[in-house]
Amino acid sequence: MGVLGLPLDQVAFIACCVVNVVDLMGTSFTGPVLVPYGQQLGATTSEIASFQTVRFAVAVISIIWMPRLADRRGGKFTM
Repeated sequence: MGVLGLPLDQVAFIACCVVNVVDLMGTSFTGPVLVPYGQQLGATTSEIASFQTVRFAVAVISIIWMPRLADRRGGKFTM
């Protein structure tokens, strides 16, 4: 059993849906909290500034390998 008495696969599916919704909302949803969140984590100003740069760099790299992995192993495995 996972969280709240739900099976672990259901918890994983719900978590993926929540992450997808937040991602679809884009930076207008997460952007305003990046600085306070980074400060709470003890990040420097330059580290906080690099959060979005790293996110978009990883997104570009993911565009290349995730479709290939999904074709080979299936979409469920890739997610």
